[in-house]
Amino acid sequence: MTQALKITFEDYLSLEPDSLPDGRFEYVNGELRALPPESESNDWIANCLFLLFVNTGFVAARLIRPHSCEVEVPVLQDGDPRTCIPDLASANSTRN
Repeated sequence: MTQALKITFEDYLSLEPDSLPDGRFEYVNGELRALPPESESNDWIANCLFLLFVNTGFVAARLIRPHSCEVEVPVLQDGDPRTCIPDLASANSTRN
């Protein structure tokens, strides 16, 4: 991203995905920062975990979201992102 976009977190939450440039972003200190592309090895680990969780029945496949959900996280130090996109997230951590 060549130009920083200064907005409030509430404005960020109300943004429509189509209004953002292509790619993945995190919200840090009032601006959107582009995230680097996922590494092949990291992506492979997330896919293996997905298969493991589904095949063992630990979590239903429909509840697992690989690289597709964004969460607000606590800011512990200045410069920490306020949002992140986890490699793998589950809507329910209990067994079926």
